[in-house]
Amino acid sequence: MRKVLIIEDDIDILNVMTTILKDNYQVLPISSPRQWKNDVEEFQPDIAIIDVHLGDEDGINICRELKSDSKTSHIKLVVTSALVIQPERLKEYCDAYLEKPFEIDNFTEIIEDVQLK
Repeated sequence: MRKVLIIEDDIDILNVMTTILKDNYQVLPISSPRQWKNDVEEFQPDIAIIDVHLGDEDGINICRELKSDSKTSHIKLVVTSALVIQPERLKEYCDAYLEKPFEIDNFTEIIEDVQLK
């Protein structure tokens, strides 16, 4: 079963994403990104869903670190944000972009597509 790490500080959105994915994926939901490096190392996800704005942490910086490390560069990254972001700006750091709020069908389609890349 593929593993999905979700880093999202909005508990409601985190719970919705987890509920949607838990039947088809092994999911590790994280609401506080402080120890994300340890979580990634221990869980070894295939896909990571990362919010851009995480309070003290910047989701884009997390993506940069994951993509620049040979141990984690294989992880497929989906960036989420409630702000309008031009996806072209993120292509270097992520494999897909999901604008919030999102439709469930769109969310699952993006996750399915990104694992095929």
